[in-house]
Amino acid sequence: SSDAAGVIRLWSPDFETPLGKLQAHSGKVSALLFPNNNQQLVSAGDDGAVRVWQLMPTLPKLVTTLDEAGLNLSVVAGQPLAICASRSGSCRLINLPTGEAVREYPQMELPLTDVALSPNSAWLAMSTSDGRSRLLNFNDAAVLGAVAGHEGPIIDAAVHPDSQRFLTTGRDGTARLWKQPVAPTPMSGHSAPIRGLASATNGQWTAT
Repeated sequence: SSDAAGVIRLWSPDFETPLGKLQAHSGKVSALLFPNNNQQLVSAGDDGAVRVWQLMPTLPKLVTTLDEAGLNLSVVAGQPLAICASRSGSCRLINLPTGEAVREYPQMELPLTDVALSPNSAWLAMSTSDGRSRLLNFNDAAVLGAVAGHEGPIIDAAVHPDSQRFLTTGRDGTARLWKQPVAPTPMSGHSAPIRGLASATNGQWTAT
């Protein structure tokens, strides 16, 4: 757990007393994630810093400072990489051991409130303060689609283990389950404007 003073506390599910206390952020801690094992913790804060904590022993390591407030994180499974999204609308993939920016994603015009990566590391959902989630290809940042429905900002997002569905929670008090939009496949062949379209009632064919 973490708080607005930058304090992180480690807990046991069996005891009410904290197991440890970590403090290095100079402001609110905005994201906490356990990467690929239980010995490390990754944190991001309003001070623009992303930190990797080695829990045994509990020594903080400053990875990178992005000079941006309100960072949210999504760790890439099986790799020392994390996606960092900020309230400035920027989103980038960073190397956790070195802090190097590996990839830049398109700058959003609105603040990013959360980012979630699919378990198969194929696509990510970038949520913004207008209640929309934009889906992008993880490797080339190609836009796959967008969903909208929350009245107000999306607070948190998580991708289902099937990598086809994802959940969002909003300030409107609702949680919504979405299916990943699928980009339509273009059907070429015409060399002039298409004037008409008809589909068979059995759904087996379409004529243009």
